[in-house]
Amino acid sequence: MRKVKKLIFTAAAALVLAALCTAEVYNMRPFGTGAYIALICTSVPVYVIAPVYLIVSGLMCTTTAEMWGYLAVCLLFVVMKLIFARFKRNIPLWAAALAALVSFCGFIYAVIIKDLTPLNVILSLLFSLLFMLVTHTFAGPLFETSGKIKLTEIELVCGCCLMCAFSLALTRPLFGKFSFVWMLSAACTLFALYVKGAGAGLILSVTIGCGASLYTLSPMPVAVTVFAAALSVVFLNGHRLLNCAGYMLGLVAASFLFVGGNYSDSGMLLSLLSALIGVTLYAAIPIKRLNTLKDISASDALPLSLVSSLNEERRRTGGRINETAEIFGSMSEVMNRACFDGTDAKVYAERLIDEVCAYCPHRENCDCKNIDTMTRLVSTAFEDGHTSVGGLPKDVLDNCRGMAQLINKTNVFVDKNREDEVVNRALKSASALVSEQLSGARDIMRRFAAKLTSDAEADVKGAKKFEEELTYGGIRALGAFITRDGQEWEVSVAVRGEDFDETKAADILKKIYKRPFRFLGATESDVNGFLSARFRSGAAFDVTFGVSNVARDGSGKSGDSYSFTRVGADGFMMALSDGMGSGGGRANEISETALSLVENYYRAGFDSDFVLASVNRFLSLKKDEAFSAMDALVLDLSDLRADIIKVGSPQTLIKREGKVALFGGGSLPLGAVEELTPYIESVTLALDDIVVMASDGVCDCFDVGEMERLVEKTNTLNPQTLSRTVLDEALKKLGGVQRDDMTVLCGRIYKRM
Repeated sequence: MRKVKKLIFTAAAALVLAALCTAEVYNMRPFGTGAYIALICTSVPVYVIAPVYLIVSGLMCTTTAEMWGYLAVCLLFVVMKLIFARFKRNIPLWAAALAALVSFCGFIYAVIIKDLTPLNVILSLLFSLLFMLVTHTFAGPLFETSGKIKLTEIELVCGCCLMCAFSLALTRPLFGKFSFVWMLSAACTLFALYVKGAGAGLILSVTIGCGASLYTLSPMPVAVTVFAAALSVVFLNGHRLLNCAGYMLGLVAASFLFVGGNYSDSGMLLSLLSALIGVTLYAAIPIKRLNTLKDISASDALPLSLVSSLNEERRRTGGRINETAEIFGSMSEVMNRACFDGTDAKVYAERLIDEVCAYCPHRENCDCKNIDTMTRLVSTAFEDGHTSVGGLPKDVLDNCRGMAQLINKTNVFVDKNREDEVVNRALKSASALVSEQLSGARDIMRRFAAKLTSDAEADVKGAKKFEEELTYGGIRALGAFITRDGQEWEVSVAVRGEDFDETKAADILKKIYKRPFRFLGATESDVNGFLSARFRSGAAFDVTFGVSNVARDGSGKSGDSYSFTRVGADGFMMALSDGMGSGGGRANEISETALSLVENYYRAGFDSDFVLASVNRFLSLKKDEAFSAMDALVLDLSDLRADIIKVGSPQTLIKREGKVALFGGGSLPLGAVEELTPYIESVTLALDDIVVMASDGVCDCFDVGEMERLVEKTNTLNPQTLSRTVLDEALKKLGGVQRDDMTVLCGRIYKRM
């Protein structure tokens, strides 16, 4: 199929070149030479266009000297094409323009021989170079992509100029007074009216009419073609044959009005016959084929169809994720109902009878050897934590002669039950933790499903603008597809690999949408030499941060741990964890464990309540005491909404325009108790706000309000400078006697350029 397309394009190029070589205006024929040079610079086979150019131009020559000029142009560019082909490159335009200047020496020689003014040669050279640029701008992208391209406005204008020159060539009468230009005008205008609408049809009629007017040096052809197209527009929404009849009626009327001739004139009749042939050719095109071309040309239809398919797939995927989420929810409920109760007292009572009473020598005459009595004995022992003579039931005291063995065995069961209770509590906590994780996973999947089931929107105008800006920036683009999902923009664009500059493309997107974009990657596309590149919008804001810390023992291993990390695509988290104690031993292990858990939970998408409850439950499961104060700020960089989360940590300071606000509340540290009530407050930050967090080793050095005043009077936007200032002042107040690890975190909001 690709070879067939290439053959069709090559044949069309040869046909157009042959026609342009005959186009003449004011005794100059610059169009053929300009088109030949432009086509040589593309991928059109030189062995096809060089003979066409040389033969047709030679037939148009009036002198042998002029023929030598065309031969010089032809051979020079054939040699250049072969040289550049050896290096697998097309001829650049600057090299083609330079070669054209050299090759025109042949025409200058012809002028000298004919003793004519050199003005024609100079104008012909200038027009040839100009038409070379016009032809290359229009034809270059078509041949590079085998027609898989949506032309920009500049390329369409160049196409109109090419059509004008082509119609100029076809205006030359053949077979007496018969001219093909009216056939071209009728077929192309009606085709453009149906496929692209009234505007395209009228512009094409003006373009073809201008070419015919250049040949006749009369405005009549423009008037005739435009009038015929305008009358056809009146019937545009009617039947196709009515549209054709309207065009012919307009052509006949315009010919009579503007020419003022006789309908019996052979020239006019041949013009109408030419137009009728064009109308017939258009009418012969199957309506299904026209509708297919019309649908493809509709600029908005394809993106909207794609986004409709995309939304349908999103809804299906969201539904599947929602089903999986409900499965996780059911699993959570099962784990939450899991029973880990201790062994029933009646079971131990049965064991007492089997293991003690069954071997008692007095068992035959024992009245206390029954299940109810033994159950009361075991239950009382479990409640008291042990048993003795005073804890035995009255009927056992009065009748049992193996009391010592009974008491010993019961106490063994008490110890065993105590161990079972410890294991069961751990199992219950572990079961609750697993249930929480499953429930949290369910909630995350529900949020993902809700986001997927909401429809994305296609931005057709933005895609057109992006394509145009890429072309103006020297990056050839086949087409762009841009969707919006909430506040997030996703961009896919097919670009020529050798032109592609990801930084320039991202800057163009930023210029259009007033927000930064990040490059996601590029893959090979179906079109040879082109890439499919993807971009996604980023947050408008970011955070620059600084940290200053010192360990209590000066070893560099601190019980304080801190983190600055991305949370999702547009989130940021800064956190400070202060483990129980100081130094790089157990305190450091606890703080790093707590911080790592918090960080990863947030990155997975869990909410604050869930994160803190899960981390607290995990730390409380440890055999030894594992306490950690936690201070965190989770920030959405797109709208600057933030959650301040504090568990057993000092207050957080936020400095805005020289004023400091305090945030915080009292609570036990993570791991102290199973059920935790953290301090969580939502705030909206602003540009240049500075967030300050400090461990209790720093805050305890200052009196009430002293640290706030220090932050207020420190006039700097550099977070590292501010953190160092606060830490130095705290160390100064200690007078060289450091009692704890000391850490200060600072983060400042700034806008991405």
